[in-house]
This record gives sequence, structure tokens and C-alpha cells, in this order.
Amino acid sequence: MRALLDNRPLTLEEQSVRCALQTARQEAEREHRIVIEAVGDGEPLSNDTLDAPPADAGGFEEIRFVSTDKVALIEVTLRDAADALDEAAARQREAAAALDRGDQDTARQLLHGALSTWQVVGDVVSKSGMLLGLDPASVAFDVDGKGRDGGSCIVSLQKRLVEAATAIQSNDWAAVSDLFGFDMDDEVEAWKALLNAMADRARTGQTGSGGAGS
Repeated sequence: MRALLDNRPLTLEEQSVRCALQTARQEAEREHRIVIEAVGDGEPLSNDTLDAPPADAGGFEEIRFVSTDKVALIEVTLRDAADALDEAAARQREAAAALDRGDQDTARQLLHGALSTWQVVGDVVSKSGMLLGLDPASVAFDVDGKGRDGGSCIVSLQKRLVEAATAIQSNDWAAVSDLFGFDMDDEVEAWKALLNAMADRARTGQTGSGGAGS
């Protein structure tokens, strides 16, 4: 089995998909890059294969890996997540309006979409921080001239989501409408600022000891 990273042959200690993936990731990391694509015999490797790579060749004759600049990818991902929060905010306001007119089914669908976005954003912040060696809770920034940090954002959002869950369970739709029609706007602005601050830190190399900029 042959393995290549960005068209360069890799030297494998054993003929296995597991070894090929590990070697590709290690070689990419040495150059402050990250593997973003893996293709076996012309077909993308499945998520199952990537999550639990076989200890043998897996029937592949050749696996090609593609990498990209790690910091650049993280910065783009963080800024895309910030943009996605604008869409979440729009869904939240539409859901509040639907509740105000008594359309709970529409509101539930809109809130499901908005909350799914929040989950993705949380994952982006966590994984980006891990890759950069940066604790998101320690990132400081300003929102409307007021100093904030990632830690306060995380605590505040968790509080709002608990309030939302409680209101939904008790069928207090007026409270749900107020929460998503007004209060969550503050969370959107704060988290957008956090995401962009993390992106700025990535771009300028101001990360933790494990970051690409260290």
C-alpha cells in the first residue's frame, strides 16, 4: 500500500490504514498543517474508517492525503461560525414572532435550527481552542465597549439555554418568545465577538503553548 501526503510519498512503519493516517497527520503537524482529505483508491475514506482506521491495508492499494495550513483553516472556520450566528439570530426572532401569533409548530422548527447552529458553534470553539492550544475561556474582547471574556460567554449562554428548556417544558411560551426574541440577541453578539477574537488570535499567532503560532 502506498501513502502520499500532498503528492509526496510517506514512509510507513507498517502497511495499515491506521499507520498511514497517523503518519500523514504527524507529517502535516510538523509543517503547521492539518489533514483535511483522505482518498483511498480514488474514493474518499468514510468517517467510520477515519474514526477507527483498520490495522491492516483495508484492501487499499493507495491512500492520498491532502493538507492545508492549520491556522488559516481554523481562522476561516471561526469566522464562518460567527457568520452562521447571524442566521441563527434570524431564526430565533422568527420563532419569537411565530410564538406571538400562536404558531408553536413553526416556532419549534425554527428553534431546532437555531439551537443546532449553537451546538455547532460550541464545537467549533472547543475544537479550535484545542488545535490552537488556546483556552477559549481566557480570550478577552469588547462588546459594545464593554470588556468580556470567553468564560463569561460560556456561562451566560448555558444559563440562557437552561432558562429556555425550563420555559419550554412548562409551556411558558411568552417567556420563550421574550428569551429568543430579545435576550438571545446579546448572546449572539457576544459569541460573534468571541469567535472573531479567537480568529484574530489564530491569525496573529497569539495562542497557547500548543498553538501553531508558538
